[in-house]
Amino acid sequence: MQKSIVTLAALMLCAAGSAASADSVLMDFDTSSGQPIASGLPNPETWVYLGTQTIPGKMQTMMWVKPTGVPPREVHKDDQTLFSKAIGMLGKARENYAGDYSESYEYQDLRRPKGSPQQFFEAFKQQQLQSCPTGTVTLISVSATELLLQATSGGCERFGDQDEIDRFLFGKRDMFHMVYMVKARAMTTEQRESGIRAVSTWSMGR
Repeated sequence: MQKSIVTLAALMLCAAGSAASADSVLMDFDTSSGQPIASGLPNPETWVYLGTQTIPGKMQTMMWVKPTGVPPREVHKDDQTLFSKAIGMLGKARENYAGDYSESYEYQDLRRPKGSPQQFFEAFKQQQLQSCPTGTVTLISVSATELLLQATSGGCERFGDQDEIDRFLFGKRDMFHMVYMVKARAMTTEQRESGIRAVSTWSMGR
C-alpha cells in the first residue's frame, strides 16, 4: 500500500493555484489506486477522489465519495469532469457527481470565525436546527483548538437522510473542517467509528 504524507496547503496550491495560507494541515494519503484517498477511510480502493476547488482568499475544498453499484474505476477512469464545474459552487460537488454514492468525505479550509470552538458549536447547532428542524446536533468533544460533533438530518426535506461526523481545527487565521457523511437516517456503529477515525487523522501543520 503506497502512502504519502502531504501538507495540504502545498497540495492545494498545486491543484488550484491558491495563495498560501497562514495555517496548514497534514494528512496521510493512500495513493495505491493512483488517486489520493484520505487515510482512515475504510476500504480506500472503493472511494473516488472528486478533486479540489478554491475560491482564492476565501476557502478551499477536497472531496471523496464512495460509489454504489458499479466499481468506480470502471465508470470514472480518466474522467476529468467529476468535480463540479460551477465556479465557486463548492457545495454542489456531490450534487453534480455522475452516480450514486453511499458515503462522502470532505475537507475544507475556511476563514476562522470569531469566538471559541464552544461558541462556534452553539452557533452551528442553532443554524443546523433552523435549516433542518427534525435534525440533531450532538457534541462529542471540544477544546480550545478543536471541535468534534455528530449531526443528523432526521430526513428533513432540505437534506434528506444524512448522518455525519464533523471535526473542526481552529488555527490562527484558518478553520479546517473535515466531515464524513453517510446517506442514511442513522449511520451504523461501525460507520461512526470509521467516521471519527477518518476525520481524526488530520493534524495541524507546524
